[in-house]
Amino acid sequence: MKGMRLGAVGLAVIAPVAVWLLATAVFGARLVVPGQSGGPPLDIGWPAVVAIALVAGLLGWGLLAGLEKLTRRARTIWTITAVVVLALSFGLLIGPGIAASTRTWLGLMHLAAGGVLIFLLPSRKKTKRAQSPGQQSAKEDGARSG
Repeated sequence: MKGMRLGAVGLAVIAPVAVWLLATAVFGARLVVPGQSGGPPLDIGWPAVVAIALVAGLLGWGLLAGLEKLTRRARTIWTITAVVVLALSFGLLIGPGIAASTRTWLGLMHLAAGGVLIFLLPSRKKTKRAQSPGQQSAKEDGARSG
């Protein structure tokens, strides 16, 4: 399961970087957001995309692992939380001074990373139901006689 989750985090980093490459290399978009406190505008480069997606993926993984130790409904709670966090992340894109094209590309990056994490990070592995000792020995007896 650890390898699957590591892969999910890796894909959650690759997906927004692919969107960033599409935006900048193919469509020639310049992704710029206003600087903080009247500072100079910030160009959104691939290192920032990688760092933010990696931090989001690792935080999501950590939250899910913690919930799994606390409750049997960890996957449901985590998924609801992740969807809410993804929805709230779009609030960052409605600030003043962000061009419509930048909002669109950044929104697609949020969807790419969030979508991968939401669909792949929670384990989809089916658990085996515990059998009573009588059921188990009956199966073994059938296997021996066959």
